[in-house]
Amino acid sequence: MQVSEIQQLQLQLQVKHHKQHNPNNQDIPMCQKKIQIQDEKKVIVEGDDFLVPPLNFAMVDSGIFRSGFPKPDNFSFLQTLRLRSIIYLCPEPYPETNLEFLKSNGIKLYQFGIEGHKEPFVNIPEDTIREALKVLLDVRNHPLIIHCKRGKHRTGCLVGCYRKLQKWCLSSVFDEYQRFAAAKARVSDQSFIQAIRRTPRVIQIHLNFRFLCTQSPQLFPNHNNNLDTAENPECLSSRIENLPKGESVGSAFRTWMGDGFPVHAGHVFHAINRLRKLNFNKRALEVMEWVIRERPYRPRELDYAYLIEFTTKLHGISHGEKLISNIPCEFQNELLYNNLVIACLDKGVIRLSLEYMKKMRELGHPISHLVFNRLIILHSSPKRKKMIPKLLTQMKADKVTPHVSTYNILMKIEANEHNLENLVKVFGRMKQAQVEPNEISYCILATAHAVARLYTATESYVEAVEKSITGNNWSTLDVLLMLYGYLGNQKELERVWGIIQGLPFVRCKSYMLAIEAFGRMGQLPRAEELWFEMESRKGLKSVEQFNSMITVYCRHGFVDKAARLYRNMKTNGCKPNAITYRQLALGCLKAGMTEQALKTLDLGLRSTICKKVRNSTPWLETTHCIAEIFAEKGDVGNVERLFEEFHKAKYCRYTFVYNTLIKAYVKAKIYDPNLLRRMILGGARPDAETYSLLKVAEQFRT
Repeated sequence: MQVSEIQQLQLQLQVKHHKQHNPNNQDIPMCQKKIQIQDEKKVIVEGDDFLVPPLNFAMVDSGIFRSGFPKPDNFSFLQTLRLRSIIYLCPEPYPETNLEFLKSNGIKLYQFGIEGHKEPFVNIPEDTIREALKVLLDVRNHPLIIHCKRGKHRTGCLVGCYRKLQKWCLSSVFDEYQRFAAAKARVSDQSFIQAIRRTPRVIQIHLNFRFLCTQSPQLFPNHNNNLDTAENPECLSSRIENLPKGESVGSAFRTWMGDGFPVHAGHVFHAINRLRKLNFNKRALEVMEWVIRERPYRPRELDYAYLIEFTTKLHGISHGEKLISNIPCEFQNELLYNNLVIACLDKGVIRLSLEYMKKMRELGHPISHLVFNRLIILHSSPKRKKMIPKLLTQMKADKVTPHVSTYNILMKIEANEHNLENLVKVFGRMKQAQVEPNEISYCILATAHAVARLYTATESYVEAVEKSITGNNWSTLDVLLMLYGYLGNQKELERVWGIIQGLPFVRCKSYMLAIEAFGRMGQLPRAEELWFEMESRKGLKSVEQFNSMITVYCRHGFVDKAARLYRNMKTNGCKPNAITYRQLALGCLKAGMTEQALKTLDLGLRSTICKKVRNSTPWLETTHCIAEIFAEKGDVGNVERLFEEFHKAKYCRYTFVYNTLIKAYVKAKIYDPNLLRRMILGGARPDAETYSLLKVAEQFRT
């Protein structure tokens, strides 16, 4: 009998797992025979009781397994699992030999026919996946095994949806999917997993099922939530995150295993991604060191890759380089090198990263799109931006397909420079490459058009955001708050705010964006209501919180109320910043207090203003409101002074900004023949208002 080398490695893992979990069970025969290696791809096994797991076999959870299509050689192994059910995800009829095996062992077959497509945008039947999930979640069907043909794509989709029900973060879900799909990972599968929603109709409420991770009370409204910890355990990552300071991660693992729960690779990957998001790099390294040392499961490429990543982050690149030589040769592959390169790029060491990329090409290891994403971000400054086309050319030469995140980064770079034309070109290239935009893509486009005051286009992109949104993503909901504020759509703004209030945790930033959005459309009572709600629930701890309400008051000329908040800010120990003074200057101008406005404006300019603040949209929009008031008075000097700020931030690429400058000259009855030339060279396109103003300015030619 012949098995592949991969199956041999999988078998070693199963033998170890069997010995750990069945030390006294003599009824289950395990391999005790000699294995003779013939060549790189084949082994010959002496004896008939050798247990061969199916292709891509792995444990998903307690009583749940996954694999490729079982062959007769795998039947003896499957008997050791004492299965009750099999979930089969292919449309082809089940072979007669396999049906006989199921009948003789009392195993029930559940078939959900899903076509195996290689095309990138073929729809996966959501209803079929939901029906399969019902069978998967019913503990009366456990132990069970899920399989399709190879155990990669269709099985990966179902397991990915199961992980979402367990409230795994998407990065952990995709890590697990890619471990099995490897180079054949499909964007359509991952998009489906991302898009499917956790809804109560996924399961039957009467099922007596409990997840290993924290379950959602919305999914089980009739269950008593005051269950014993051993029956309803919290997520392992939560135990690791909430460890007291100074306590080792080993104690979290020991209590987890002490409660009778095994440590699976999926639990570790989920914990690592959570710790990375929280920037708990030291604790993440402790987790990986514990896994490599204690070996609760056989470490794989991703485990060593995480070890390299966090070692480099905490102890420097030299330690990461030394660590590679100690890692088993079989795991010194593309995943390991990609993580090392990314860790180098995170520290800003570009030259060494390029050297490792050159070594990867020599070794034949594919380079991840994440590496190029980091390189593009590092070259996003105006001085380095000319290198981005070369990076994209190198990306094509390395046969690295740009990911949707790559195009999102490119679009964000253009949006930050207020270059709407190039932004639309990048989006066009994205569609031409048949890369499906996601909610982030549409958020970038909608925001850029809203800032440019192109509200018709903004509305169409907002509709696209609503259609592509996956779950209750707080960052997308925050963007929608801002966008509906620009569009003046109070009904939709209230709807989005209602969704945010239904989340387990409402951030201060969401309150501030909602206050500004309602204030933008003139709903002062509603903005004040949210302000007092934020004050009572969150407290007033930052200058940004005060600035959100000061912006609303100053935009509408209520300078007395803004001044009162300014005094409260100082009483609360918050130091006013440059944005505070600029907003107060706007309020003074709205109230007709020009002299006080100029003093406040100069006071703000004395504060330290970083480039990020000067280029931020709130700063530029407030400055433009001030410039509009000066333009109405014909104060060319102050408008030109503020226009210098627009020029440095490239905000003058918008037509309405130059129109404000031309209006100042018209109101001052000053003719300047270079205004149109300045406008075109500055990157703005003249419109009907521009030519109308220039025609009026012709009257003042001497």
